[in-house]
Amino acid sequence: MYLSLNEIKTIHLEFTSLCNAACPQCARGYALFDGKLPLSGLSFAEIQRFFPRRFLAGIDYIFSCGNFGDPIMSEALLPSFDYFRSSGVKQLTLNTNGSLRPPEWWRELAGILRHDHDHVVFSIDGLQDTNHLYRRNCKWEKIMASAEAYIAAGGKAEWHFLVFRHNQHQVDQARELAYRMGFKNFAVKKSARHVRVYDGVPFREEEVFPPDDPRYAHETSSGTLAREIKKAEPKGGFLETCAISCQTQRTKEIYVDFEGDVWPCCYLATRKINGVPAEEAAVKRLLHAYGEKFLSLRHHDLQTILQHEWYQSALEASWERPTGESHLDRQPTCSASCNRQVNLQSIIEPVLTDGTALAHV
Repeated sequence: MYLSLNEIKTIHLEFTSLCNAACPQCARGYALFDGKLPLSGLSFAEIQRFFPRRFLAGIDYIFSCGNFGDPIMSEALLPSFDYFRSSGVKQLTLNTNGSLRPPEWWRELAGILRHDHDHVVFSIDGLQDTNHLYRRNCKWEKIMASAEAYIAAGGKAEWHFLVFRHNQHQVDQARELAYRMGFKNFAVKKSARHVRVYDGVPFREEEVFPPDDPRYAHETSSGTLAREIKKAEPKGGFLETCAISCQTQRTKEIYVDFEGDVWPCCYLATRKINGVPAEEAAVKRLLHAYGEKFLSLRHHDLQTILQHEWYQSALEASWERPTGESHLDRQPTCSASCNRQVNLQSIIEPVLTDGTALAHV
């Protein structure tokens, strides 16, 4: 069994598929280009129905980052976070590009996120002359105004800096600015999106370039990934048969997407819309076999979904099977995201704004 209802402690919630940005390596851009992405989201009324107070009282952590949308685009975010807080959820966080909403909105959010570990992650990838090169359509002045209003109202903020070749020279300057503005933490993010894997063969995306400073390069860069896969499985077929240790099962987590579908993680949820062809096809087979609505909170309550045979037995059983053409075979996404040998995910390296290193998260 993946998790029972009472075992769930963390909810990753995607409020919306809407976003004002056009980041070139984001899954949202590919989905829009392919005409696959519905532009919609969850209402506050749905949030209340999906997550009754008696259930929320046992939840430790709810965060909103998502696959396709920026949470601050949703009109349901503020009332939902207020509802979660009044229902006893211990920690609330969200990730955003920060380039929307007036100062009073940010002050209201700060009033809700008042617990010690609550915070907002501002994804700011450079300074005024570079942030827009990846965070396209995001206005620097607006981002700064949002962060200033939120921090001045007592909100705790972190700055996450995704490093590319065009901004790698600005990491120290950005950290110093974060310190002056009152950000609690600053984190360098080493992206894994520069190297994608299909059948063990890496290929590059050249809309933006990976850093060439080795301090900021992901361990999968420059052919390292191919060597690590070969080392882990000399005979090949690594992603088809590798040992899996599910990250979100360990953290007792579920992911609820912008259409109300309940997935174990954001990685599988993305493949419902788009992704590496083999991964997307495998998720499509799953939905075809069990029905498009078998994970939907708009059609079932959470307990009913978790009692479905996929969550009860088939998901875990699939980790012991190779990839294949059956819905019961392992999802290639599980291999790519949760294999025990090779890290294919982005790496976040936090430091305090004074430069003191923190443990990796």
